[in-house]
Amino acid sequence: MTVAAAVFVALATAALGAGGVMILLAGRRSRPEEDHAGLRSHYARARLAELEDDAASGLLPSEEAESERRLLMRLLGRSRREPTADDLRSPGLVARLAVLAGVLAIAIPIYLLFGRPDLAGTVPPRRERPAAEPDARAQEFAALMNRLEQVLAAHPERVDGWRLLARLRLDQERPQEALRAARAGLAQAPQDPTLLWIAGEALIQKAGGRVTPAALLAFERLARVKPDHPAPRYYRGLAALQAGKPEEALAIWHQLADSLDPQDPRRQQLEREIARVEMMKAVRSGNPGAAIAQMVERLRARLEKDPDDAEGWAMLARSYEVMGRPADALHALRRLETLLAGA
Repeated sequence: MTVAAAVFVALATAALGAGGVMILLAGRRSRPEEDHAGLRSHYARARLAELEDDAASGLLPSEEAESERRLLMRLLGRSRREPTADDLRSPGLVARLAVLAGVLAIAIPIYLLFGRPDLAGTVPPRRERPAAEPDARAQEFAALMNRLEQVLAAHPERVDGWRLLARLRLDQERPQEALRAARAGLAQAPQDPTLLWIAGEALIQKAGGRVTPAALLAFERLARVKPDHPAPRYYRGLAALQAGKPEEALAIWHQLADSLDPQDPRRQQLEREIARVEMMKAVRSGNPGAAIAQMVERLRARLEKDPDDAEGWAMLARSYEVMGRPADALHALRRLETLLAGA
């Protein structure tokens, strides 16, 4: 269970990123004023809206968000200009057009494979296929990923490409390949925070969820580069918990939770994990009833300050029910019902 991975990449995002990186990696230096109206689509607009949330929540570093935002603006054709005589005389024009044609050959299949089906007009008729479609989709996506790897082999200096490849492989739960891509990117940019984070995540995924010394080392490097990143502290706490030191884990996690904004979803998730560890401690203690009551009271107090945590109200209702306090459980359920009704 990860804190920073809350942001990990959906296939629709992967599709857009793959198309954009192909434009970058193929050697094309696009200008903001170029017209890409032919690539406008609903899925690009949807990703532009999601991008704001990802950046605001800290799930996507600001430099990556800005880079993707510029790409989306170009795809949507927000800036236009007419070609000049100098452009038409440019010796690189034909080469750039050839590169763009190659990019379209990659980007369009990605869109057809992973376009948002919940947005009107985005699903082409040929997506209606029999049960064998998932295998065909997987094969085509694998081919596109292989092509991305080939482009990176020819252009190993492109850190953005290694970053994208590593995140996709991590999402596919292929940690060895994610680690390989992260290390290739780190060879070019040793202090890239996203690649350091992916390297640590991949090592944990490879170990079946165990926080290994190698993973802690990657997160220590990340902490030196970006001290406010939550992942190093979270995994130090998880390593302590896995080593049978819940008190140490809770101390680290409480400090981390206090440093995050109350509305940050990562803080809410962390506080739920803290509550579970405290419950485990209470059950194992000599006086579990008193310890559990204290834990439930802390949860209630937190929810009064942060009443928009639906999962927290559900947990409080369950706790009161177990403690034999049906009136309090009903009150918590009513708060949950009110919250969900207004969502």
